[in-house]
Amino acid sequence: MTDHYPQAERYLAVTHEVNNQPTPLQDYNSFSADQALQAAVQREGAAWAEQEIQAVGEWAGRASNIELGFLANANKPELRPHDHYGHRIDQVNAPRIMLMKR
Repeated sequence: MTDHYPQAERYLAVTHEVNNQPTPLQDYNSFSADQALQAAVQREGAAWAEQEIQAVGEWAGRASNIELGFLANANKPELRPHDHYGHRIDQVNAPRIMLMKR
C-alpha cells in the first residue's frame, strides 16, 4: 500500500489494500476481444476488411488512445452560434485534445 504513497504511514493514511478490482482495460486489441463483432464481420461478408479492422482494434485499445477518449469526454466541444456582432456563424470550438492526429 505504501508503494504508491511512501509517506502514508507517517500521515496515518494507511487504510487497506484493495484486491477486488480488475486490472485496467488497456493495451489490448478491441476487435480480437469481441467475439460477437468477429462473428458479425464474417457473417455480413466483411472478411475482406478484417486486417484493417484488426489494426483499428489495436489502435482503439491502446492506453494512450483510451486516455484521449476520457479527456475528450471531459472537454466537450462548444457551439458558438453568433459572433460578437450578433451574426450567425455556427462555429464549433473543440478543445485542442480533439484536434490531435489519430
